[in-house]
Amino acid sequence: MKPYASYKASGVPWLGDVPVHWEVKKAKHITHHTTGWTPPTGDSASYEGNNPWATIGDLGEPTITETRNSISDEAVQKAGIVCSPPGSLLFSFKLSVGQVSIAGMPLFTNEAIATFLPTDDYVVAWAFYAFPAFIPEN
Repeated sequence: MKPYASYKASGVPWLGDVPVHWEVKKAKHITHHTTGWTPPTGDSASYEGNNPWATIGDLGEPTITETRNSISDEAVQKAGIVCSPPGSLLFSFKLSVGQVSIAGMPLFTNEAIATFLPTDDYVVAWAFYAFPAFIPEN
């Protein structure tokens, strides 16, 4: 890799120096995030829908284009959960912390996954590699 011409202190001890033209920002300042919901296991009707519903077991592939499970419209409405749009970064923050995938279709998630919405302030493909290292560190 070709080094940058000049560097500056990042202000983050574990990160060290960064190229002078970089900005160091908290994730909450460059994107919004949501979390999902899991219907009660005894409520079988909630799992009989057509809405793709991702769990940690679905994460790991770079892009999710199908899920193992789905939930009903009624479950979505009851919980008031928000659909994760295509291009969002899905990040597990319980159990298997740091598993990531990018939503390749509109889908819902369980409560162990944070959805980082795409914005013009960061590149989701970069976050796919960076967030698993940076978020747990902070």
